[in-house]
Amino acid sequence: MKVNMKTETEMKTKIVHHVDSTAVACLAYRGETRELSVWFTSNPDAEYVYVNVPLFMVGAIFRSKSKGKAINKHVVGKAEFIKNLMQKEKDSCSP
Repeated sequence: MKVNMKTETEMKTKIVHHVDSTAVACLAYRGETRELSVWFTSNPDAEYVYVNVPLFMVGAIFRSKSKGKAINKHVVGKAEFIKNLMQKEKDSCSP
């Protein structure tokens, strides 16, 4: 799968990316705010919002064969996160 990544200034809307992964149900990136949302298959109702994630990290995750390993390598421990247990947005991921 080829993912065409735009520059952060071009990304004004949220990009939602459903993935074929045993660990990750879906990813969403908001370029304007540099927020990466992750829904894990183990708890698909919880949205993990990682803040201040640079575009190059998101590109590496989208291109990776293993989304879970890529998130652990590029985001976990490097970006602050907030676990959101609120109702999902209408356009958010639904596994």
